[in-house]
Amino acid sequence: MQVPYRLVVSAAVIGALILSLNLWWIHSPWLGVPAFFFYFGALALVVSRSRENRSQAPVGLYWAGLTLLFGISLLGTIIYYPYALTNAAVEIILLAPLFFVYLSYRTPFVFNNKPAPRQRRAMIGCSLLALLCLAADGLLLALVYINRTNDVLRSPWQVLGPEFFLLYLTATALVIWRTVRRERLSPLDYALISVHLFATYSVAGLIYPLGYGFDGFVHRATESWIYEHGFITPKQPVYIGQYSLVVWLARLTALPVWHLDVWLVPVLAAISLPPLFVALGHRLWNISAALAVQGVWLVPWLFFVSFHLTTPYNLVLLLTIITAGALALTLTDSLPWSVPWLLCAAALGTHALLGAPLALLVGGAWVVSKINRVNLRAGVLTAYVIISALSVPALFLVYLKMGGHDWPALVNPLAKIPHFFALFERPYWFSEQAPSLFEFLYRYDRLIGPLAFILGLSGFILDRNKKSVQYIFPLTALSFVLGSWLLRSWLVFPGVGRLEQGDYPLRLVKTSLLFLLPWSGYALYLLAAWIGAQAAKLPAIIRRLLPASAILCSGVLLMISFYLSYPQENPKVHFPGFNVTATDLAAAEWIHQDNAAYSYVVLSNPLVGAAALTKYSFAKYFATPAGQISYYSVPSGGPLYGLYEEMWLSGQKRETMEKAMNLAGVNKAYFVIPSYWKNFNQIVAGAKASADRSHEIDGGKIWIFVYTRPGR
Repeated sequence: MQVPYRLVVSAAVIGALILSLNLWWIHSPWLGVPAFFFYFGALALVVSRSRENRSQAPVGLYWAGLTLLFGISLLGTIIYYPYALTNAAVEIILLAPLFFVYLSYRTPFVFNNKPAPRQRRAMIGCSLLALLCLAADGLLLALVYINRTNDVLRSPWQVLGPEFFLLYLTATALVIWRTVRRERLSPLDYALISVHLFATYSVAGLIYPLGYGFDGFVHRATESWIYEHGFITPKQPVYIGQYSLVVWLARLTALPVWHLDVWLVPVLAAISLPPLFVALGHRLWNISAALAVQGVWLVPWLFFVSFHLTTPYNLVLLLTIITAGALALTLTDSLPWSVPWLLCAAALGTHALLGAPLALLVGGAWVVSKINRVNLRAGVLTAYVIISALSVPALFLVYLKMGGHDWPALVNPLAKIPHFFALFERPYWFSEQAPSLFEFLYRYDRLIGPLAFILGLSGFILDRNKKSVQYIFPLTALSFVLGSWLLRSWLVFPGVGRLEQGDYPLRLVKTSLLFLLPWSGYALYLLAAWIGAQAAKLPAIIRRLLPASAILCSGVLLMISFYLSYPQENPKVHFPGFNVTATDLAAAEWIHQDNAAYSYVVLSNPLVGAAALTKYSFAKYFATPAGQISYYSVPSGGPLYGLYEEMWLSGQKRETMEKAMNLAGVNKAYFVIPSYWKNFNQIVAGAKASADRSHEIDGGKIWIFVYTRPGR
């Protein structure tokens, strides 16, 4: 079937026109959402014809969709800094991609919608298995949804028991069994894998309807503020790539910022990862799509690579996987250089501190690919490792200096090696002793990272088709580890609690594994081929059982990683985090209604602060000798949170609350304590003795104590 070029372009223009009407006047998601898919799908078809020169193949529909989406994010970032994300800016971003019609080749679009009879029979023969896959994943999502809660829930696994994990194991095995046996992957196969990945990454979004963690609330509050006002001051050189994309989508589709933010990364990860691994396996090693796509399960196996929450960091992690894959394909002449360049630019606009090393990777690979002399290539790669390792601590230094902080004292990093290895110590919420099953589980979880590294390095060493320029991938992994060591040695992050100081360096170590993911998949392929060759010598009954056993083992490993991906509460681990509850929101509302103006401070845990951010955004900041501080005690490394810790650790003294009032220059302060806090009854009794008055929320789930003093 042929579709005229003009018809596709007309569809994109009509979609843009409907979205413009929705942006300025109608404001209906029922109109905006289908119009967006109409517009985006037509434009992706047009962009898929673009190429850097006539001798090169078109980029293809998958890469066209990704470059279009992240190109929009990049354009929004560029417009935001000198201007704002107003309706006019959103309109400009909407119309700008239409210029791609001048860069594409104006030939009809041909679709082969008539598969061969053998293909049709295969699709019909597997339809029951596909329905079983969809039913299993649908039941998983339904079980999570019906157990959603607005109350305190340390871990989703407290309400989702062993049967849920058996169902997850079954769903995983069914999806692998369905796809690994295919001669060619159909759109339905891709959909089944994406649905299962979405089920894997959607637990937090479904079970915690009010939100989980703290960072996501800050980012959503910022996006909501930009949505309402066009910009937020000061304009920081970080995170705008995500903010601009979410705000642009919200204005065009009229969907709430909250829902777009919560589901952005889980949906993008579920859709974008399967085709990426197929392209890598086929182009780099000529592996069939059915086998190549199985490499996608390496991503959820790395449980610490979290795509269940939308944050700029997680979005850049996803961009790192995609950009590394795009670069590997570019180095085999399967993609134009414009694709990895655009993707790393979008990462740079989303999280400059992680996007810059990604841009260095693409730039370094481009330079090395232009050099023919072996010795010169080796020298450039050595220089690249040094520059890449220094780039992250250097960028953090500049960022902190721009924030008004002093230059840290640089010390000999060799003297700080113990600080680096301390990153891998168990945190305080791990028990010393636990039943054998849990001890085994948490010994295995420490092996996943090293196993992934060994897999990736082995696959790279065994890759006979690799080019010398591809050595930049393991060298990038090395540079990230070195950068983590330097970062932990040199910097103390202001506004970050003592226990979280190692988070940034540890993130770099985890990110380093992503640059070896394609070769990890290749190593698994080689291992499976070797096992298959050895199995030929075994009895027939064992040969028949071997594939099912391998799929079952894969399902068990993925089930374990699924469990580890979310907060746990068991005899070994007592995760300290909590979710925002309806009681937290009620506490923030009561404090807000107790005042006519924002002339007070609140000492609370971060979750009540997150609830206040959700309800009232960035309502008030005070200028203090310590810099601008929020009227709530966030972040956890700020001066108000230090006073909050003093209140519940060192006695509930009025003098402590007066320190908070003095810091902000106000005459009223609130002390908030939730019922799940350690020594709650003792803290409440002490606060009652020192406070002017108190108030209970939801029958004592939260106590609020009010401290006032005469105006001065």
